[in-house]
Amino acid sequence: MQSWMNSGWGLMEPLPELVHVIKQRLGITKENTERREAEIYKRAKIAYGALSTTLGDHTFLFERPSSLDAYFLGHVLFTLQAFPVSHFTNCLDL
Repeated sequence: MQSWMNSGWGLMEPLPELVHVIKQRLGITKENTERREAEIYKRAKIAYGALSTTLGDHTFLFERPSSLDAYFLGHVLFTLQAFPVSHFTNCLDL
């Protein structure tokens, strides 16, 4: 299998290969998919709930934008793109 890094593919084309590798590393199989999915959503809800509590009414974690804010925003945007929005709508107040 040719590596996606030197194949000249676009950004989104390596995702199936990457998803497969991540599933292998996390031990996700067809038999335990539902249980693992529920666990992932539960952990995400806890993490995003904690972030929401920390932020409160503030727009940023500190008084102005920081690299940490950018990191969290990137993570949230990736998560919303990768998973159905309905699972995170209540947690993120979207």
